[in-house]
Order: sequence, then C-alpha cells, then structure tokens
Amino acid sequence: MAGRQIAQRSGGTQGAEGSRGAYEKTLLYLYPHLETMSAALDVSLQTQALLSYRKREGAEALVERLLTADFQSRFLLGVQETLDELFGEFSREDMFVLEYRYFRRKRVMRSYEAEPVKMSLRTFYRRQHRVLQKFSAAIKRRGMDEKWFFENFSDMDWAMRVYRKVRAGHDSYIMGKYKNSPLFRTEKHEKEEQSACMPEINA
Repeated sequence: MAGRQIAQRSGGTQGAEGSRGAYEKTLLYLYPHLETMSAALDVSLQTQALLSYRKREGAEALVERLLTADFQSRFLLGVQETLDELFGEFSREDMFVLEYRYFRRKRVMRSYEAEPVKMSLRTFYRRQHRVLQKFSAAIKRRGMDEKWFFENFSDMDWAMRVYRKVRAGHDSYIMGKYKNSPLFRTEKHEKEEQSACMPEINA
C-alpha cells in the first residue's frame, strides 16, 4: 500500500497552538505542487554535490544535507502517491470541491467547465466542511496525523510558510467574483427556473 512507503522522521514539534484543520488544509494546498517540489529538491541535490568542492563545510555536514534533501524528495513523492490513491475513493462532486477550493489546476478546471457539476455556490460552501472532514479522516487512517505532519514537514520552510498562512486564516479564497462561473451555473439556473414557475404561498 502506498501509505506504508511514507517514511516518518522525528525531530519536529507539533505545537499546542496548532489551529484545528490547519495541517489538513495545508496538505491540500501542497498536493498539486508535491511533484514539482520533489524535482526541485533533486536538482538542488545534484547542484550541491557538483559544487561541494567549493564549500568549506565538513564532509559530515555536507553528507547530512544531501541525505536530508534526498529523503525529502522521496518523501514528497510518497505523499503524492498516497494522496492520489486516497482521492481515487472520492466522488466527482467531492473532487470538484477540492479542486475549486484548494488545487486550482487549470487543466482539471477546464474539464469541469466542459462537464459541469450540478452544484450551486450555497451547496459548494456547505459541502466544503464535509469534504474536509472526509479528507481528514482518510489521511488519519493512513497514519498521517498532525504529529506526522510536523515530524516530516517542519524542516521544509516552503511548506511551513503555507501552514502559517492557513493557521492565520489567510487561505480563504474569495468566491464572489466566480458567481457567474459556468462551473456553478447549471444548478443555480435550474433552481431559478423552478422558483419562477412556482406560485406564491402565503403563510
């Protein structure tokens, strides 16, 4: 199983002040970039190795840095593999919520424009919380709890910057300008047409 391939490493701190749901949201924001960041670490690893003769640090410190970069690169790919497997169990409607709220991948967004999900903005907002809870439960079943997150991501500054923004509440995506998006048009218009045909009922 892919989840078993994710190495765990000690050395991080969980932080009692961690905001509820912050690490789960951070993982969702990171997910579309895991492969890219893994590749960037590989390039950095090769560059550091090639330029190691210019550095004055000891061989032991250099080896430690190279091993850390190699671990992080493989770890990120393992996380992506596990999340890919996990998302395969989610419905198209759930994935639409995650895509629109967190991932924002242009190619995937275009596929939803071609075949829209029947979902109003109101339904979208309500469903966000349920999908986040479903995701949280799924990753925890695979051993990816908050302690795991801090043990493995605390040394990755780019990831922790995202976490701090999420924890501070700066991650909320402004949906207002997308109210006329074709992604939300179908169910909204159907309801409007239905309500227009319904007679007024006086209480």
